[in-house]
Amino acid sequence: MSATLLRAFPSLWIGTMMCVAVTVFIPGCSAPPHVDREAETVDTDTTPDTSRAKANAVPDEEVSGRRNDRPVLLEPSQWRGKRFVMVEKVRMFRKFGYLLYTSPQLDSATSAPNPAVALKNHRLKYDVFAGGVVTVTAVEEQDDGEYLATFQTDTMGLTVYGKTRNGIIEGIHAEEDLVAARDRWLGQTVFSRRRLIDTYDSAASRFATTPVSITEPLEVVAVRWGMTPLPPKPIWLVVQRADGSRGIIPVNYSWTNVPPQKRTDGLPWSMDILEEDPRSYGWEDEIWEAIDETKLLTGMTTKQVRLSWGEPANTHSRIDERGRRVRELTYPGDILFFVNDSLANVRKRHDTPTH
Repeated sequence: MSATLLRAFPSLWIGTMMCVAVTVFIPGCSAPPHVDREAETVDTDTTPDTSRAKANAVPDEEVSGRRNDRPVLLEPSQWRGKRFVMVEKVRMFRKFGYLLYTSPQLDSATSAPNPAVALKNHRLKYDVFAGGVVTVTAVEEQDDGEYLATFQTDTMGLTVYGKTRNGIIEGIHAEEDLVAARDRWLGQTVFSRRRLIDTYDSAASRFATTPVSITEPLEVVAVRWGMTPLPPKPIWLVVQRADGSRGIIPVNYSWTNVPPQKRTDGLPWSMDILEEDPRSYGWEDEIWEAIDETKLLTGMTTKQVRLSWGEPANTHSRIDERGRRVRELTYPGDILFFVNDSLANVRKRHDTPTH
């Protein structure tokens, strides 16, 4: 029995629209079958095909990570004594230096800066401090709710200052994150949840991507600091494919000094890698093909859909009048309906009109 293709998704990770013909409905044209656009319930006549998708289904839980993992987050008020690395920058941003200053007045200082270490606005020079470490010696909350942190550089013993903006200071990252990342992943096998690995041409300062299957094992041969501000995740997992070619997967190890709008309740790397072999779930090839192509099939579980489309913006669960668990996953443009953890329908999402 073959499952019905419900929807193809414009990939959250690849960044390009995937125009795929679908057999049930075309988004924005007609409603999917068995869906009442005004109702919040799934048609009770819907009997989805669950024979494959439910087979050996794993619980709907964090899809990357180990049991008892908890995301780490150190707020600025907790930074005292912590060491931060001034991560390498993409070439075009190096001339701006780091957002660490030789004066507590930051770029408002009226004194002349030391041209050997600072730019005219008192920012630390990139070519002097790239890759260096600073230790937080004091943190003071400011009237605007942000924090002024005092640092000492590891090389010259300079006292420098940085003020958070939206709770972070760009361009520096917790040294302990790289130590923990190496301990966790170096020499291990991971799988690209983004279905991509990146490559970087240092001579041209250019990034490129290579598509890979979510089920392809990738050996982590190195764990190192990456570059800022792009890609926006500072730790690079250098991975090797079976043919010997290599690429990188940028990840966050913790939520420390990550913009609040980028944080989730899950593990910081959960949208980038899987740590267990997806094939161990026992799903059929048709399911994995759909996941690799960001498609949906009737009968898919919530876990399978999350691997295909990524994490939803919102979720809602309830019990219907027949005692079935109905779950809704909301994505940009669509609401997905599950009955007893089996994908039954997709409804076009209507944006709230503005006045």
